[in-house]
Amino acid sequence: MLRLTRNLFSGAATWTRGLAAGLALTAMTSATAQPPRAMQTMDLAASGFVMPATGAVPAGAYAPEMMPGSGMGYGPGMGYGSGAMPASGIGLAAYHAGTHDAGMPMGYGGHMGYSTGVMPVGFLSPGCDSAGCDGMGGCDGMGGCEGYPGGGCGGPMRALAHGGLLGEMMGNSCGGCSEHSMFSPGALLSRLAVLRPYSEPGRCAQRWYDISVEAMVLGHSDQTFGGTGGVITSLGQGDPGALNATSTVALRSGAADVGDLEPGVRVSGALIFGPGGNVEFTYIGGQEWDSRAHAFSPAIFAGGVLTDGADLFSFLTDFGTNNAGGFDDTDRSVEQSLRSRSVFHSGEVNYRRRVVGPYCRFQGSWLLGLRYVRFDNSLRYAAVGLQNNAASADDLRFFDTGNNLQNEMFGVQTGGDFWYSLVPGISLGVGGKIGWVANDIEQTMDVAANSVGPNATAGRQFDNHTASDSTLLGEFEFKALYRLSHSWTVRSSYFLLGVDELAVAGIDADGVLSTANGGTLQASPLTFDSMVIQGFSVGAEYTW
Repeated sequence: MLRLTRNLFSGAATWTRGLAAGLALTAMTSATAQPPRAMQTMDLAASGFVMPATGAVPAGAYAPEMMPGSGMGYGPGMGYGSGAMPASGIGLAAYHAGTHDAGMPMGYGGHMGYSTGVMPVGFLSPGCDSAGCDGMGGCDGMGGCEGYPGGGCGGPMRALAHGGLLGEMMGNSCGGCSEHSMFSPGALLSRLAVLRPYSEPGRCAQRWYDISVEAMVLGHSDQTFGGTGGVITSLGQGDPGALNATSTVALRSGAADVGDLEPGVRVSGALIFGPGGNVEFTYIGGQEWDSRAHAFSPAIFAGGVLTDGADLFSFLTDFGTNNAGGFDDTDRSVEQSLRSRSVFHSGEVNYRRRVVGPYCRFQGSWLLGLRYVRFDNSLRYAAVGLQNNAASADDLRFFDTGNNLQNEMFGVQTGGDFWYSLVPGISLGVGGKIGWVANDIEQTMDVAANSVGPNATAGRQFDNHTASDSTLLGEFEFKALYRLSHSWTVRSSYFLLGVDELAVAGIDADGVLSTANGGTLQASPLTFDSMVIQGFSVGAEYTW
């Protein structure tokens, strides 16, 4: 019994002394940071253990400035002068245990590493095979093959490629490393990860931007030019569309097509105006459509003078079958041409109010504002004939007429948009606007020809008049957003603007023929047609 009691007291004293020693060790550990141990997952940069500039290398010390492939090492000669790496050391180039050849650069076993000795068993080396590597700079840098792609295991050029772009391009040759090559699927996917959308604001971030600038490429529907079935000029006399016609079509109105896509810009800015509301200013424009078409007749020259081959006839005289008023300037031509030109501008100011759906998947807005749209279009038709018999032999008969129209539309509009969030940072949306606008139209016509002046001499006449109308315009847009950062978002859209009634330029035969025999140019009646402007845009938004 006495022995049992003595043993109990002895055990208690031993336990007490152990507890005291443990508390003292804990206090010491709290006061002094401990070196990281092999195979631990931790933040080395924040561990506080750095390599002293001079003196002996303490076991477990870590030099954060020594990066893979940098050529930096410990001690004399930029590496360990001799001996073995301490067993508790953390390896900057991951190796398995084993003796490494002497004299190998950029690794343990040469001038820039161990000169002699054996790699300790405790050296950190996950990810490489038990046979070790080729001594050319470790197995992929920090922590083996999961570190810097291409940082090691690469053959004779590994010393240069270690940890750098060259290493990424070369890939890896030892077991377990080749999947980190620059061209491996995993590496390519990891590089594409930098393009993932900026999602920090989350799905519930309200749609917003401060300024948006886009390149916008637009085209518009064809205009109505007049003519017989779209034919402007025939080669040979007579209607080329008639039964048993001997003439052929030389020029059609569609040859001067202005429906091609033309570049312009869209600039928009927004200012906060109360909770959930903002005022937007938007300008679209810069597009100029310009197209020309020509028809030529085989010409015959004699002694340097054009004497024959003038076989082009105009729709103005029913292709030479009704030369009313002596308009030979438009017929028996060697060249006829058509030119069409259009310009588009749009400016608007809107108040927009935004709302967010219950689960943030959907957002929307409504707007009310004012809009100004200007669409100018013009058409010119010209002909060049044989020598003018009433003047110098060097003067050719000529004819040139043009019709210029300006449509200035201003009125109110309303609309809105609707957005769907695919994932935070990527959204798809649709938007629409409809407006009722007044259209102030100005038309300017002119004719310059060989026989429109007094006594059928050469001259020019003008006519200018205005008119007013009202019409509807509507806009539709499909939009996509890809947010790159807090401030920058890439945007693209399909854009369509339709106008119900728009004055379009044409050549009116009766108005032009009214100038025959010294007559006065009469205003042509306005021609109205619906028009569609459409295209796409690519640009960026910026948020302060």
